[in-house]
Amino acid sequence: MKLLYVLTIILVVTGLSQIVLALYAGSRKPPGAVRVFVSLMTAMALYTLGHAMELNDVTLPGKLFWSRVQYIGIPFIPPLYLLVCLNIAGLEGRVRGWKQALLFPVPMLTSVMAITNSFHCLYYASWSLGDLAGIPVLIFTRGPFYYVHMIYSTIMFITMAFLAFRYMSWKNHLFRAQAMVILSGSVLAWLVYAVYLGGFVPRGLDINPLGFSAISFLLAVALFRYRLFDILPVARESVLDQMPDGFIVFDMADRLVDFNPSASSVIPTLERDALGKAARDVLSVFPDALRALDEDLPDVLSEAVVLD
Repeated sequence: MKLLYVLTIILVVTGLSQIVLALYAGSRKPPGAVRVFVSLMTAMALYTLGHAMELNDVTLPGKLFWSRVQYIGIPFIPPLYLLVCLNIAGLEGRVRGWKQALLFPVPMLTSVMAITNSFHCLYYASWSLGDLAGIPVLIFTRGPFYYVHMIYSTIMFITMAFLAFRYMSWKNHLFRAQAMVILSGSVLAWLVYAVYLGGFVPRGLDINPLGFSAISFLLAVALFRYRLFDILPVARESVLDQMPDGFIVFDMADRLVDFNPSASSVIPTLERDALGKAARDVLSVFPDALRALDEDLPDVLSEAVVLD
């Protein structure tokens, strides 16, 4: 039973950390990106904590109940993670409105099919109790609609992996690090899912929520180390770097979050390690620019200074 205790602790800690990340991110901006991230963390927490309850329930009806609870969140994790990746990559504008809506019919149908499976057996063809090192586990045979969910999730994860490799070439090290932490988490999710689907783990052991413990750590790094949602790319590589004018961006706390090469030619001290420094330190030789930052701009998420 020691294995059960270890698995339960890992799952509960991971689930609670996902709730904490959702609450913390909920206080950040911009709201569009945050809503997607909070939804992703909520779906992951439902899966992770639901699986912890399933492992600790020794009855078949109880395990089936907690399996249905997990499927409130499971199908939505791949598309929500993809939307988070698109936000980090500055591509969220390409998937809006009806295009974004197209991501969710399959997850919604998957959730309904899994929750109502006892009426049609199209998601799980059969189910029973098995044994894993003394732990009663849920054993099931995949039904036809399970493969629909499997194919859909694989497409989502492959798309995320493509984004990860594409944005390895970002010039701005902070954006590149931010993107790589988030996108590498998606690659890890895909690898864990592939190992699970390939049958390389004992039958009855779902390693996907266990993999979320590492993924949650990566997301925490993105939030606290690389200031996710404080700094977002928004196509800066193709715009700011080519501007002839020096361009410096500060957040609402007047911290330096970005600058282009032209700004470095005006202020030689602008280097990578200057990111995060206070505006008064960065613009000490530009009093007019400092006065502009001191103006009251309540409806602006960030402030920019153009150096002629």
